[in-house]
Amino acid sequence: MSKGHAIDETATAVDVATLTYTAAFRFEEDWWWAQAVEGPEAFGQGRTVEEARASVAEAVQAALRSRVAEGQPIPPSGQVTVGPVTVLRP
Repeated sequence: MSKGHAIDETATAVDVATLTYTAAFRFEEDWWWAQAVEGPEAFGQGRTVEEARASVAEAVQAALRSRVAEGQPIPPSGQVTVGPVTVLRP
């Protein structure tokens, strides 16, 4: 082991092989719509939040594969802060 580098012996293959991204969900016209915040090209939908979450996860996976195939970087996960924005009503 190199000096100054610790190894987390509790890490598993799943920890190393997965990324967790942020998705925004909204309900509109009887459907849940989802969009990955860190990968705005990834959208999903479903009749339930769970279906929309699964759909957007598939879209994120496809977007990541596409980025890798095109030599583009994979966006870092968990680099989002979500909060309210207040505007004047038109």
